[in-house]
Amino acid sequence: MKKLTDLWIGAGVLPIAALLYVTGLPKTDAMETSIAMNPAWYPWLLLVLAMLCGLGLMVSALLRRAGPSEGAAGITAGVRPGRMVAGLLAICLYVAGFWFVGYWVATLLFIPALSWGLGHRKPAEVALVTLIVTSLVWLVFTRLLLIPLRDWPF
Repeated sequence: MKKLTDLWIGAGVLPIAALLYVTGLPKTDAMETSIAMNPAWYPWLLLVLAMLCGLGLMVSALLRRAGPSEGAAGITAGVRPGRMVAGLLAICLYVAGFWFVGYWVATLLFIPALSWGLGHRKPAEVALVTLIVTSLVWLVFTRLLLIPLRDWPF
């Protein structure tokens, strides 16, 4: 059931985002400049991200085998209010950590903590994902978008 749902959601998101990308948003003169620090580009980037997410949902749905335990009840069975509150608190602490310890330290602590809280217990995988995600986010913001991140508090 979830496989079919993901396929339909992806099939809906992808063409709508593509249609908006092609026809929906007006182009401004400000877009003639670079992408860095130019808010006129952000809706376009979000539409590209939506198209990639829709495509990813469709591909993963097509590659996944339907199991006997899949169903509408299985989608929300793992959600617990305590975990949601803990997750929101962790996100707030992460954002506050930017000011006190900077991007690198806050992110290198947050991603493994969040991974552990979500049930990932393989240290090598968690470390690899942490380093890759932290580095990619830093590169996108500081090099592509030219938005400085608070690297270190001192």
